[in-house]
This record gives sequence, structure tokens and C-alpha cells, in this order.
Amino acid sequence: MGDHYLPRHLLNGFAKPAIQSRRSAAIFRYEVPSAGAAQNLTVATVANETGMYGDMEPVLQSEIEQPANPIIERLRRHLGPVPAADHSVLARYVLTAIRRVPDGRARTVASLPAVAASVRQSYAEQLDQHRQFPDRVEQADAFEKKLDAAFEKVLTEPVQWLWKKTLLPEHFERTIRALSVMTWFVHAAPAGKQLLIGDVPVIWNRRVGLKEKEAMWLMPIASDRLLSVSYQRAAALRQTLPAPTVRNHNANTIVQASRFIFARDAEAWITKAIQEETQRRNAAGPAREAKGL
Repeated sequence: MGDHYLPRHLLNGFAKPAIQSRRSAAIFRYEVPSAGAAQNLTVATVANETGMYGDMEPVLQSEIEQPANPIIERLRRHLGPVPAADHSVLARYVLTAIRRVPDGRARTVASLPAVAASVRQSYAEQLDQHRQFPDRVEQADAFEKKLDAAFEKVLTEPVQWLWKKTLLPEHFERTIRALSVMTWFVHAAPAGKQLLIGDVPVIWNRRVGLKEKEAMWLMPIASDRLLSVSYQRAAALRQTLPAPTVRNHNANTIVQASRFIFARDAEAWITKAIQEETQRRNAAGPAREAKGL
């Protein structure tokens, strides 16, 4: 069994309780792109990857998951505003949920060349300033050679080290502070409607920055509970979501998924939605921009 990139406690909110024949709760898994067939599996066997975090796995459990789990459990029985005392713990959990999944890893790795170029340019400007003094030219040239060798090594070797190094939210303190002062709210799905969760568990419009008033992050915490983070007033938010809003959120979940979707119940509309998304991806590649709530 590998490291879970979707924590088991989170997945349990989308699963049916364990039965005698199974030690772990049952959950339906769909793959995107695919023909949309559901696999009835256990929480223990899904959303994991062997050696994904290495020695970071126990750190994620102790510093991120364990503080948040009792809050999430309480919010699964809650509707309306989330107490302010819970915001910072949940902010750390939600931000880590974005980064710890395969999609977060891929985006971090893809950003490395641009980050390296920016750092390299900063050093080059400082070295040029040193070269204005004749007695520092030789020293600056020698340092530049070492710097070039270091950057070449970084860019040619596997770069997952950067992703693992920045998994914990301590590297994003301003983001945590911004999230902590926003409105946190728990919505219920209407009777008979279920919320899906994907391997990109937090849904947001990636063209809207966190500082913009339209910013909204959405994360389902159970098949009937959706957690939202926004700048809207709590009084303006609905406790029970309209059915079209749930359909829109589920559609965004499927669009943004890297590979897998998880559901409590296998239903025909999920298969149909995945088939449609598969056709879109085959025709034009992933279109992964979420619509508003």
C-alpha cells in the first residue's frame, strides 16, 4: 500500500461503511479519460502511490491531517459558517490538499525552469555589480561558473525534491493568512444528490487570484457536504445548495481531475459525464477551468 495523496479520513466521507467481508470502507472509483466504468474498491486501496512522500508522509499525518480530522468530522454534521478558531487549521489542510496530489506535483515540477531562471537572473545582476570593482572580477567569474554548474545539475536531475520541500504550508504563510480571514462555510447537497471528489480535491477558477473579490475555493468533505472559502458574506450563502449548483460542482470536479474520480454511489450520470469529458479531452486536451459556484 502506498502513500495516500487523498487522506483516508477525507475519503471515508465519500465511502460506505466497512462490512464484515471488507476491512476498509467501500468507494467507487472512476478513471478519466475512460469509458466511464465504475470500480467498487476500498478506501485503503485507492488514491495512493508507492513512495510518493518518503519521509514526509508521517509529517503530513502529524502536522496537517491529525489537527484537521476532528474539525472535518464535526463539520460533516454542521451547516453554515465555520468558527473562526478553525480557519487556520483548515487553511493549512486545504492548501496542502492542493499541493500534495499528483496535479500539485506536476505543476510544481513544471514551474522549476521559470523559478530557476528568475533566481539565476537575480544572481547575475549581483555578480555584474561585483564586476564593477576590478579586484572582484576574478572572484565573480569563479562563482558564476559554480552557479552555472549547480543550476545545470538541478535542471537535469529529477526535481521532485522541490515539490516535497514545499509541501508544508509554512512556505506559503501569506496564503494561509489570506485564507484564514476569508469566509468559511459548509453547504449541504440536497436530498438525493451526491457530491463527487477527484484527485484534484480543491476546485477553483485558476484565472482568479486569491486576492480578487471573486475568489472562491471549494472542497467537498463528504458526499453531502461542501466546504467553501470566499469573500462573500456568510448571510449571502445558502446552507442547502440548489441541485444545479451541485451538478456544476461535480462537472468541474470531473473537468479538473488528473485521472480519478471517487463517489459513494455509482450512478449512470457519472458514467455519462466522464464519457463526455473523455471526448472533450480527446478532441482538444484537458480544459481545466472551473466555473463559479
